[in-house]
Amino acid sequence: MKSGDIQNAVSDVLNETGRPYSKRYPEALRIKYQGGYDYAVQPGRTKSGLWWNPFTHEIMPPVTVPWKDFVPLRIRILSIRREDVRNISEADALSEGGYSPFEYLCLWTSMHDKVNLISLKGSTLQDYTATRPAARYDAWVLTFEVVK
Repeated sequence: MKSGDIQNAVSDVLNETGRPYSKRYPEALRIKYQGGYDYAVQPGRTKSGLWWNPFTHEIMPPVTVPWKDFVPLRIRILSIRREDVRNISEADALSEGGYSPFEYLCLWTSMHDKVNLISLKGSTLQDYTATRPAARYDAWVLTFEVVK
């Protein structure tokens, strides 16, 4: 991850202030991400945060005693916005893992709007997704930087 990378996160819902909060605890209106705050980078849910070397940019898995020159890897959220994944830009798709917009749309569709791509019969993926509910293609875009 580099400073300024853009990552898409699966859409949650908004509270009355317009910020995303967790669907898991909607009654508590727990804010999941907020601009200007720092967050640990974790390889998965309930996993410990990663460590990195700010000089070599090497990333290490969670450990009990960190290696010399390694610090906890943290990011600062710079901004949050909503985006329809069907309108993803070339730059955003590339930052998601080196995909083209079409490849990223295929990946997103396979995860969030499962469809048998073979059964489209002459219809393109873009034609298919244009008729699907917008909520299935709604994502949060988080712009962040590595905290040094």
